[in-house]
Amino acid sequence: MGAPVTLVPSSVRVTGDVAELQRLQVGHGGFNEEMRDILGRVVEVTGIADGKDVRVQWNDSVWTVNPEAVTKASADEAEEEEDEENPAEELAKLFLAAALLQAMADRSGSS
Repeated sequence: MGAPVTLVPSSVRVTGDVAELQRLQVGHGGFNEEMRDILGRVVEVTGIADGKDVRVQWNDSVWTVNPEAVTKASADEAEEEEDEENPAEELAKLFLAAALLQAMADRSGSS
């Protein structure tokens, strides 16, 4: 897909082709089904593993990927990805708001 990326930190786009990522991951940590979450996404490079692989982070997950599976993302692509809502984060915010409202209701009911 692209040339190795070595700038840490930087943003890269992971290939969107699951078959290609599976093939490229042989000898580079293998493919995990949870890696489907990063297919086609712009992710942050957090380091280099074993002097040859790229460590990337998306949400709370960190993956080791073959550098051939990523391309350097433009600043615009990285900004667009940051603007996308993360469903897990949004759900956590809703649960927190509900818990705060419940605590407030419990407090006012006990007075």
